[in-house]
Amino acid sequence: MISKTYWTILEHANRELAQRFEKAKKARASGDARGIQQAEMDYFQALQRLIDDVQNAVADPNRENRL
Repeated sequence: MISKTYWTILEHANRELAQRFEKAKKARASGDARGIQQAEMDYFQALQRLIDDVQNAVADPNRENRL
């Protein structure tokens, strides 16, 4: 079972990813190539952070027990 600490971390990462996705959608709708590129980069970075957080949570599910 994932610890409360990791659950909070994953919750935050998911929220950030959703926000970045919405910004990317708005940028694509605007048609601004530079804005699209930046928004997509931000989205992919948020996605990578979420993936990293999930891997950490799975590898060390009881983190809060040692804090």
